[in-house]
Amino acid sequence: MSANNPFTKRRMAVAGCIFFSMLILLSGGLLLRDHLEQKTADQNFQDLRMQLSSVLPQAAGEASFPAAADRPQTPRQVYGDLISQNPDMAGWIRIEGTAIDYPVMQTPLDPNYYLNHGFHKKHSSFGVPYADASCDLSAGGGNVIVYGHHTKGKGMFGALTSYEEESYYREHPVIQFDTLDQFGRYQIVMVSKINVAVGDSDAFDYTRSASFANQQEYEEFQNACKKGALYETGETAQFGDRLLILSTCEYSREDGRLLIVAKQLNAQDVR
Repeated sequence: MSANNPFTKRRMAVAGCIFFSMLILLSGGLLLRDHLEQKTADQNFQDLRMQLSSVLPQAAGEASFPAAADRPQTPRQVYGDLISQNPDMAGWIRIEGTAIDYPVMQTPLDPNYYLNHGFHKKHSSFGVPYADASCDLSAGGGNVIVYGHHTKGKGMFGALTSYEEESYYREHPVIQFDTLDQFGRYQIVMVSKINVAVGDSDAFDYTRSASFANQQEYEEFQNACKKGALYETGETAQFGDRLLILSTCEYSREDGRLLIVAKQLNAQDVR
């Protein structure tokens, strides 16, 4: 039958409408699923925050994180209930006045488990921020690298993209990162965009920065971050400082990463 036949054209038009209708329904279903999954993830994290509010002083109905010297509890006392729910919990990260307020997980035997699992180990596209398996989070340990998803609407570590503006950094220069052994505060020293594309001569593997064997390795890391730095913070770090490196995907380039590099300030070790 000729394609010019009016009945054939009508069938083709109807088939096309059905096809596109199915695409719309499918895409709508996926958007709804993503919305519900994000809503569930957000509620789960909020539940964890509310559990903390019972053992920490409260501010505006939410958990408040005072300086280590002002806390009567040890980290394990503060986070004990959450640790009992999931022993993979290795700490908590919070940046005052921002959306960053999450547990940090670590699973040495399955390094990327929390890339796609929630705190209660159910599948989640949003995951939970997690520390690199090679990092020593104990008091006196080395550097800490924490990965988190860059989700829509600046969810999860997507909120870190606000640090692309220097004015935002000036308003939020300190990160609170507690491990199970110590309360810690970290001063941000660099906000940097780097390339991790395999085979690219400009790429830099920052994931090897859990510890620096010598001054040279530290300077290589520092130089790579300085090369991609978005602005001068006026803060510096040196070999021997304990660094906290927050990492999330950065979409202005393929295989890009946004790094927030901070140095540890005062900390209260657990006896």
